[in-house]
Amino acid sequence: MAAPSQSDPRQRSEPDLPAEVIARQLEKILASPVFAGSDRMIRFLRFTVEYALQGKAEEIKEYLIGVEVFDRKTSFDPRSDAVVRGEARRLRSKLMEYYEGEGRDDAVRIDFPKGGYVPVFQRKPLAVTTEQASPSRSRPPTKLALISGCCVLLGALLVWFGFRAGRKGMASPQISSIAVLPFLDISPQKDQEYFCEGMTEELIHALSKIEGLRVPARTSVYQLKGAGIDKIGEQLHVTAVLEGSIRKEGDRARVTAQLVRVSDNTHLWSETYDRDVKSVFAIQEEIARSVVSKLRIQLAGGTNRPLVKRATEDVEAYNLYSRGRYYFYRGTPAERGQAIAFFQQSIAKDPNYAQAYAGLSSAYASLDSPKADCIKANEAATKALSLDGTLAEAHRASAMVKVRCEFDWPGGERELQRALELNPNDSNTHRSYAIQLANQGRFKEAIREAESAIQLDPMSPEAHYALGDALYFSRRYDETIQQSRKVLSIDPAYIRAYHTISRCYSQKGMYPEAIRAAAGWALPGADMSAMWILGYAYGRAGREADALKIIGNMKRVHDRERRGALGIAYVYSGIGDKEQTLKWLEINYEDLGYMSTLKVAPELDLIRSEPRYIALLKKIGLGP
Repeated sequence: MAAPSQSDPRQRSEPDLPAEVIARQLEKILASPVFAGSDRMIRFLRFTVEYALQGKAEEIKEYLIGVEVFDRKTSFDPRSDAVVRGEARRLRSKLMEYYEGEGRDDAVRIDFPKGGYVPVFQRKPLAVTTEQASPSRSRPPTKLALISGCCVLLGALLVWFGFRAGRKGMASPQISSIAVLPFLDISPQKDQEYFCEGMTEELIHALSKIEGLRVPARTSVYQLKGAGIDKIGEQLHVTAVLEGSIRKEGDRARVTAQLVRVSDNTHLWSETYDRDVKSVFAIQEEIARSVVSKLRIQLAGGTNRPLVKRATEDVEAYNLYSRGRYYFYRGTPAERGQAIAFFQQSIAKDPNYAQAYAGLSSAYASLDSPKADCIKANEAATKALSLDGTLAEAHRASAMVKVRCEFDWPGGERELQRALELNPNDSNTHRSYAIQLANQGRFKEAIREAESAIQLDPMSPEAHYALGDALYFSRRYDETIQQSRKVLSIDPAYIRAYHTISRCYSQKGMYPEAIRAAAGWALPGADMSAMWILGYAYGRAGREADALKIIGNMKRVHDRERRGALGIAYVYSGIGDKEQTLKWLEINYEDLGYMSTLKVAPELDLIRSEPRYIALLKKIGLGP
């Protein structure tokens, strides 16, 4: 914690303020309009606050700030260069402006006392208002006024203590929902984000299994990373939040966690754990049990049932698995490749780690790549289930393999239903089920499952996108456009939503709009979806030469990598060439490319009655 300012001994940091609360307040300040465009001020405040949180307050000197923040050379002399003093004055003014405006109701203050560069962290004092009825200074208060004042004060104290005493016998307001916020990495090297995400995810997973407790999924809480507790409560409709931080150095970790009630920002519980890194599983269990105890939740199956399932006893295997999951959620093909490498390393450390096999299977099955990856995905899913048949994510991974690689739709549905039996609060499984149902043409069921995923993960662009997919395949194009815009309001960089809007415009005959919506994403090096969506729009608009040019580019990728045949078929369909459309669908089948949307994609309406198309549907288990 920061040292007090030497210039004003009354201004001291409160020693019990958790680091993650301060870090969250810092992010809120820096994201405010007051600091917009003030890069030097942002660097200054972030540097000093983070240094203080790392226990290095005594090192925060004018020379250090000049060199590290304002890029002065090592020959910097504060006596002749007043840059730090001048910027400190500006920073104090900025903070004052912030707290007089947007931050007036913030529960935590970060101040810069004059004469020093060490920030001070304090809770906002409770405001006490009194009637301004005292006589002027020139007239001393009468005895009656003093007695009246004492009576008022005594009455207030009696009311306060009576209220406090009464509260001891009162039950706390019912807390039936909790958001586990991303744990903050306050390690010196800032290289433990994967470890923090692992801690967050394990706690979400553990708490979401408790009957009667609603826990938003990871995607939603990460969408709101850095937001204030009030906003999180409003957006996720939760009554409490669990937040924390991790400082990891070598083999030691300090994990701080606290439970906060949203309605009044009351701290219900907090704890700091200084442990060996090998105790990470025990820390997760202790935090989960502390939350359950504080919320007065009765656990089904007895109090001795562990909340956090130890899938491995090897901490290094767990760390590698956490890194794999970290990259898997990033979603790009390159990052999926990194995820596969980390899952494989985790398995090498612990060959009986079922979660690592499930992660490996999901990563392989998500790639738009050759048959070999489907084989590897199947092997990993089978191994995961042989090690732990009660692992919901292993059943979900198996469902992906059965549908994606084996075209076993009933088998995939059974696996998803089993996953939901094991963990009914898993939004990812509801979303996967929605996609599978939509691809079979079971749109009402698909929409219901997508809405369940959204309820569990309200800020997830993937969950909202799954609903948009179901609407699109059921030909409800205006609703799909509206839903896609909702996705973009959550994540403006969610490219697939732009793709869907373009597809809707093409189906509505609005070809110029479809081309404009797709053209910005179909750049050199873009993914195959962006290319075929633009090519299809060109074809429907009668711009056959432009469509054929895109087909040429896509064929070159296919020749190298044996992927993208489905997109080529779609573009030929846009042109109106039935023969080439059917030919490339058959090539895609041989490549074991993505085939799941063949039954419902509007882009293939051109060939619905063709015998070769109907035969192909039968081959992939979707025939009449």
